[in-house]
Amino acid sequence: MTAQSSSFPRYAFMPSEGNPEDGAAVFWSVDNDRVHFALAVKALGWVGFGISEAGGMLGADMALYKTSNPSNLVDAYVIEGRSMPLTDDCQDWTLEGATSENGWLIVEMSRLLDTNDGQDRAIKHDADLWVPPTRIIAAWGDTDMVSYHGEKKARSSIRIFADHSNELTEMQALLKTLEEESDSHFDFLEDKFSIPAKETHYQNLCKTVNDFNIELPQGGGVITIIGAMPIITGETAEFIHHFIVYAQKDCTDESTLTRSMIYGWAPGDEGWALPNDVGFPLFDDVNNQALHLEIHYNNPYLIEDMKDSSGVRLYYTYAERTHRAGVLAVGDPYLSLYGESIGEGLTQYAFTCPGACTSSLLGKERNGNNQGITVVSEHLHMHKTGARMTSEVIRGDEVFHKAVADVYEFDQQG
Repeated sequence: MTAQSSSFPRYAFMPSEGNPEDGAAVFWSVDNDRVHFALAVKALGWVGFGISEAGGMLGADMALYKTSNPSNLVDAYVIEGRSMPLTDDCQDWTLEGATSENGWLIVEMSRLLDTNDGQDRAIKHDADLWVPPTRIIAAWGDTDMVSYHGEKKARSSIRIFADHSNELTEMQALLKTLEEESDSHFDFLEDKFSIPAKETHYQNLCKTVNDFNIELPQGGGVITIIGAMPIITGETAEFIHHFIVYAQKDCTDESTLTRSMIYGWAPGDEGWALPNDVGFPLFDDVNNQALHLEIHYNNPYLIEDMKDSSGVRLYYTYAERTHRAGVLAVGDPYLSLYGESIGEGLTQYAFTCPGACTSSLLGKERNGNNQGITVVSEHLHMHKTGARMTSEVIRGDEVFHKAVADVYEFDQQG
């Protein structure tokens, strides 16, 4: 099987966590309502391939193949992160072929994009860079039975419907798009900040337009943010809980009341690019002449002498785009549960933003004319005790739209 195979025009390599030179090669194609995969690994006994909401075993929709039963492919799912996969009630994966020779195991399989099976994960159209990619996982071994894989595992993010070059990873494709569509970029970073030896610390950094040394267009000071890439210091990544970038009036304390969010990062996020007619205007109004970076550091073991230079690279154009972007945060933004204590065991909390609030905040341009909004993407965010989250848009008594994070893992958000 080669990358030039006409049956599988797209491919990616997933390096194993134990040995970057080892791993799983995955090939795929989409035929109407069906997706076809082929997986190649160095193994003698078995291989598992999965579609994963959170990027790990927990909640994954799996296909399992064993050389000891060469005519059978098992449709399975995982309900606990380190538990063995359970066999689905409905077997929706189809075995298209398998080869085991010279130490290589190659398995071809297919299934419907959406099986309408609650034990499967629907595969959604993921070509656009402002929607999440599809997260996939694999594991393999040399034993007759599916068993603990150790470091023989891999995971990655791919865009099943995208048409960019096979030579590009997901991150490289995003970076290429931003570099091609932007006029330039600038970095907003900490500078070797010494992380305090305390469990929780919020570090705030503010810079005005003059601090960034941006070459603004003649005749006006407006630029339009079209995308962002996180820059995370490798040695201190484990201490960064999340960070947020705001636009605001200036760097005085009073300007916090003028803040508007531009970008938020949490573990698992790889950056974003907005649609080609959407952007965040910056430096065009008295209330967005500065940027504020707020980083939440989490240091539960009180480790000392860790220095961080993380932040974000913002890509921009000199021309304003047709539609202005904005960020709306709803729910419990201060994570306070309005003073309510978390109960024992599994608990549930609900927060409501009534129609009167959204009507007053949304749907009006600066000139006062009514204009609808389009939601480009959603990011459901919780802290480490979060297990599942939903967000509903209700019109009258009807749930018009529902976003669901069925399986939430803090380290794989995005």
